[in-house]
Parts: sequence; C-alpha cells; structure tokens
Amino acid sequence: MILVAATTGIYVIKLGTSLITDVRTNEVRIESLSKITDQIANIKEHKGVIVVSSGAIGLGLHAMGLDRRPREMAKKQAAAAIGQNKLMNQYEKLFQKRGVTIAQVLLTKDGISGEPGYTNAHNTIHTLVDYGIVPIINENDTIATEEIQFGDNDNLAAYVAQIANAELLILLTDTDGLYDADPTVCPGAHRYEVIDEITPDICNSAGQSNGLCSVGGMCSKIQAAQRATSHGIPVIIANGFEDGIIERIARGEHCGTLFVPHTEDTP
Repeated sequence: MILVAATTGIYVIKLGTSLITDVRTNEVRIESLSKITDQIANIKEHKGVIVVSSGAIGLGLHAMGLDRRPREMAKKQAAAAIGQNKLMNQYEKLFQKRGVTIAQVLLTKDGISGEPGYTNAHNTIHTLVDYGIVPIINENDTIATEEIQFGDNDNLAAYVAQIANAELLILLTDTDGLYDADPTVCPGAHRYEVIDEITPDICNSAGQSNGLCSVGGMCSKIQAAQRATSHGIPVIIANGFEDGIIERIARGEHCGTLFVPHTEDTP
C-alpha cells in the first residue's frame, strides 16, 4: 500500500463548506474550525501549508437573511463579498492565537490561465510560504463569471496545488473517503483506500452534493484528483471532523482515500 511520507514540502488543504459552516444556520462552526487551525499550526513546523477555503457564500447568506444558495450570479457574488470578510476575520482570530500569520489570496481562472498571471500567482504563493505565512485562497467570486469560474473549490484547490508544486493535496469533507456507493443509503458500501487509476466505475460511484449552500460533492473531488494526479501530486479525500486528521496524514498514516499520481499532463 502506498502511503504519503512525512517529508518537507507544501500541503494544499481544501476545507469544505460543511466543516466551516453549519448548513442549517449558515453560522461558523467555531469548534471544528478551531481544531483544524490548531492542526495546521502544528504541522507548519515541518510543512508549508496553503488553505483553500469554502464557506464565504454561506456566511454571506446568513448576513443577507437567506437560507439557501441563490441561483442568481449577482446574489451569489454579493454573498461572497460579505462572507469573505467574515471568513477571514475568523481565520485571523484563530491563527493569531497560535502565532501564525495568514494572507488572503483571491484568484480567477482567467487570471492564471496564461503569463504573467500564472507566474505572479506562483511567485506570490511561494514567497508567502517561504516567510512562514499561511495563504488562505478562494476564488474572486465578485468578478468571476460562470464562463470563467473554476467551478468549485475542489477544482480551485487542484489548480493551486499545481501552481504551488505541492507535495500533497488534501480534500477535507464530512465523509471519510470515496465509496463505491452512497454509504448513507447502502450500508454495505465499500470505501476505496487507494485508487491507482480513475476509471469510469470510479467516476460513476460519485454522488451529488446535498448541501444547500455548497457545490460539487464527490464528482468535483474526482475531477480535482484527476487534475492533481496528472501533475504528479497525490490526493487524499478524508473526513475533516476526525480528530487529528491532518496531523495523522502528515505522519504518514493511511486516512480516507488516496489517489496515486501519474504523469500524463492535463492542460
């Protein structure tokens, strides 16, 4: 079995909406987020860490008095503009307790699709990491359009991992990996521990997200894994609510589902 060794390098850690906000109330899950930031502060002693964070739109919806993600682009962008500030304030408070400095980085797909945008993003992110700062990355939803969006933060995280030449991409969600069927309705569903090749059967096993304020689900995580592994970056899907999950991964323990990288390039 292939495990990810605890060596020096950069981890890109994507935090799903359900880890950050309560989807019923769109309020911050302080306890969950506090545990995650504590773990990041701990592994930062040996790793560079980049966080790709969901949750901004959910927090914005709460301030706007909305209970679910709107379809209108303008409303989603307004919610993101409100929520991004609230989200960064939470990260600032939590990381400050551990003496960790953070930086906000907002990206757009068209902004990194060519030179010099890609190089600028690469240089900025690496400079922050070199100075021991944790970049908190999200899409610049306020100016993005449907035609040029990353689509979801799983795919954004894969792009970031590529830009950062990451050692590992960790997609943290509320399930402990990828199953061959929905484990909530199929008690006998089998969890994939290691995936060497993303086959049609693997893709078909992915369900859709049920979150009222999130997008993606396992389908987007498999897409992200395809991109990252094609650039030589292993990917782990794991349950962010499990105690010490990030530290356990950093120690080389097998957690969740590991996608093994290959060398075929993705444009």
